[in-house]
Amino acid sequence: MAITTLAANSIAGNLAIASFCQDVTTPAFTPGPGWTNLGDFANSAALPSITSEFMPDQPAAKSTASATTSVSGKFAATIVTFHVP
Repeated sequence: MAITTLAANSIAGNLAIASFCQDVTTPAFTPGPGWTNLGDFANSAALPSITSEFMPDQPAAKSTASATTSVSGKFAATIVTFHVP
């Protein structure tokens, strides 16, 4: 699973936070390279599961977050970046 920001960060050093929601039964999530897990909620059958991760010091470019899961299935994701002075 992966998501990329629509526009590039205007300056380097931003904090990025990404969330992935997957409609599968009890997945095990792993954050992408360089990303740190904020937390997971792996639900049982018929309910969505979610994971969130963050990465500081984003470059002045588009940000891409990824996560792997133990179960294949449809997913939705969002990524936001924040300027941290």
